[in-house]
Amino acid sequence: MGRSLSAVAVVALFLAHVTAFDTMLDPEEIQQAIAIGQSRLAQERDRFHRTYRVMVAKAPVDSVEIVTPFRRIVLAAEAGAAGSDRRFGQRQALELLAASGNQIDIYVELSFHPLNTFVGVPEYQVTLVRAGDVRAREPLSVDRVPRYGPRVSGLPLPAPAGPVVPGGSQPMLGGTIIAHVDGGDLEATGVYEVVLRDVVGTPPRPASELARARVDLAAMR
Repeated sequence: MGRSLSAVAVVALFLAHVTAFDTMLDPEEIQQAIAIGQSRLAQERDRFHRTYRVMVAKAPVDSVEIVTPFRRIVLAAEAGAAGSDRRFGQRQALELLAASGNQIDIYVELSFHPLNTFVGVPEYQVTLVRAGDVRAREPLSVDRVPRYGPRVSGLPLPAPAGPVVPGGSQPMLGGTIIAHVDGGDLEATGVYEVVLRDVVGTPPRPASELARARVDLAAMR
């Protein structure tokens, strides 16, 4: 019981005192992230994740999610706990951080018309724009994960993968674009806009903007 109450206290304390995100986490911050991910309080985990999610609802974009190093640990610990494996700890978290470095991941969730003719997730362009900056920030790399059939709520964020086999008779109803950005190049308390553009033609015509989402990094960890 004492251990459960301790985890509840950690989650409550974190949610009450959120600071700007950091790409370099100390052992205490890592333990806080693990405690949130392994919390048995689903409503508190949902409350934490809402900070990192921006609803867009402008076709074809449903939402944009940000995964910082801190949230990456939360998600990994949460995935393990959901599978009844609560062994995720400091060592696994440090390995995860070492593999991803300063990387910030931007998940752009898409939905397509059922009669679309796409054979894969379109090559939409994702950039980060900050007011007053001369240049837009380009991602280090981009992954595209198609979705066949309806989206199922409550599932974890899709992971980058190799070639995906089409879903048989199911049409591609959506997908996720995962843009990997250098977090060390971002202002920890900055406000950015994630901009999605459509670049078409050979050579490509000027990109037309499809949607944008305002992201406040000061509200994240």
